[in-house]
Amino acid sequence: MEKGRLSPSDVSLIKEFLYERKAKKNLSGGRIALYVDHLIRLRDFLPGPYNEMTTGAYMEAISKIKTGKRLNGDKFSENTIHDYILSLKVFSEWLVKKKIVNIPIEEIKEIKVPKAPMMTKTPDDMLTEEDVQKLIGVCENSKERALIACVFDAALRIEEAGYLRWRQIQKLKHGISITTDKKTGYPRYIPCPTAWTYLKTWKMDYPAIHGIPPEGDNFVFLTHEGKPYLYSGFQYLMKKFSRKLKQQGDKVLADKIHFHLLRHSKLTHYAKQNMNESILCKIGWGKRSGMVEKYVNLSSVDVENAVMGIAGIKDMEVQKSVFVPGVCPHCLCKEVPPTAAYCPECGGELTEEAMDETEKIARSVRENPQSLRKLVDEMVEEKMQKATAK
Repeated sequence: MEKGRLSPSDVSLIKEFLYERKAKKNLSGGRIALYVDHLIRLRDFLPGPYNEMTTGAYMEAISKIKTGKRLNGDKFSENTIHDYILSLKVFSEWLVKKKIVNIPIEEIKEIKVPKAPMMTKTPDDMLTEEDVQKLIGVCENSKERALIACVFDAALRIEEAGYLRWRQIQKLKHGISITTDKKTGYPRYIPCPTAWTYLKTWKMDYPAIHGIPPEGDNFVFLTHEGKPYLYSGFQYLMKKFSRKLKQQGDKVLADKIHFHLLRHSKLTHYAKQNMNESILCKIGWGKRSGMVEKYVNLSSVDVENAVMGIAGIKDMEVQKSVFVPGVCPHCLCKEVPPTAAYCPECGGELTEEAMDETEKIARSVRENPQSLRKLVDEMVEEKMQKATAK
């Protein structure tokens, strides 16, 4: 309303429509947000408020959408055209049934919604495990690292991550399992070999930050205000990560990352590793799903390797996964995050950079032992001040 795109009557109708759809169709928060976004944008194609829409105005809006251009001249994607026409058609049918507009229902039903393209991403669009490690590398804290690791390792949808509760996470002998039925109602049991290496650090930090225990129905990922992340919150995080990647000179990765691509890429990764399709469907959708064709993006090389492998020809090296827990060479801890520079258990160095940093600190202390005493005194003083303040 503030930008003049919607009238008060538009806002009222959209709310009433969504309340009813939520009650009858059990729409998810993400789907409701999508409807709101579409109906705000679709209003730009009409000459007046929704409650004044005529048959001619409806047909004109459909025609404008089908031309494939936004108001600023940019082309619509095939997915956008599909989504916009579908949303306008569903909303218009509702307006007619409620006798808010006088458009023959047959006119609305005759409009065919274009099929959404099955392949909207190419293999090159997918994130590699190295890309995910770079993304985790620009995270600021244990919560952000755990969030990225969980979304990728479990191929979570945004709303599943936003409303993930601690009771949905179970420790396994190796890693964890996450269960969810958030969007489809079909339970998904997802073993996650790597996410726990990041999540356990966030679990330790959680009580001090939020003042509640990491258990039961408490949400795993909360904002600074103590509320579950909404779609806009996830967008904010991704924009922040993108800026940092650009600052590091990785513009290609910065431009293509978004949260849903983590899920898309993980399912494609499983397919490339020849995971049984039934198991892939169980992990990704909780049941057999035609969405596999849309999500799994295999290159011609992947197909060639699979066929040649069946024929017993294996002259091509199978790429090993790198986003897996590491083993500390010092204490043999088996839950080391793949991006860790130091062991989370013993603190031992795991990279050459970490060894160089440790040596630099040790040399500084040897050359100036008073600096260590001063540092310890400052840390003790800070702790005592905090304790006194409480």
